[in-house]
Amino acid sequence: MRAKALKLIVLLGFSVGAIGCGEIQMPMTLALEEGSNIEIEMVAPLALPLGTTYMEGGVMTVMTAEIDFIGLLLHIPMFGVIEIDELLFGGTEFSILGTSTGTLCTIPDPNGSSGGSVLIDIFGGHIDFYMNLDTAIMVTNPDLAEGLPDGFQFTMSVEEGADIALPELLAMAFGNADGVLAITQVLDEEFQTEILPGFLATLHISGELTLATSNEFPTGLLMDECIAVLGL
Repeated sequence: MRAKALKLIVLLGFSVGAIGCGEIQMPMTLALEEGSNIEIEMVAPLALPLGTTYMEGGVMTVMTAEIDFIGLLLHIPMFGVIEIDELLFGGTEFSILGTSTGTLCTIPDPNGSSGGSVLIDIFGGHIDFYMNLDTAIMVTNPDLAEGLPDGFQFTMSVEEGADIALPELLAMAFGNADGVLAITQVLDEEFQTEILPGFLATLHISGELTLATSNEFPTGLLMDECIAVLGL
């Protein structure tokens, strides 16, 4: 069993393209599943529910991992680094003090440093993700967008694990990633931001996002509007 697993790991290394001795890179696209949503409420200075935004979109990443054959013989999980290549979420509108936000567009924060790490337990059939997605939530209503050129800065933390067998990992490496792996992240966070020009508020975000591996970066009407309005 151990020898067979090691042969498959070597095959994995060749399939994704070795870039150095014992080092592999694997592109991985994660798409939001239908039903992913975020509820937003103002905590201070007013206790006021703002609404729920239903989201579509995805994240394109590259995972770089070191293959330590001695570590594998000892059943030590592989450690990898995750870099974010592309991120775009489109969300349905909600109202801020009676003013519609228009479609919400979540893009990478240009001043942030998104990324993370992954721990792959080949023999235990498990993978753990630790990612921070530094984002800016942009509004498309021009009346609000003019006063909020940088949007709402929000860091989305993903710390979740999932079961995955080696054949599924190989399937991802060969480009057959659809639905192989799904990560559900529950959000329950507060942050301060300017929601109207000169109006600083504390917002509470809660909800559930499910990201699943996909062969293609997702598309959708909300994302199309974000691309058109923001010139992406």
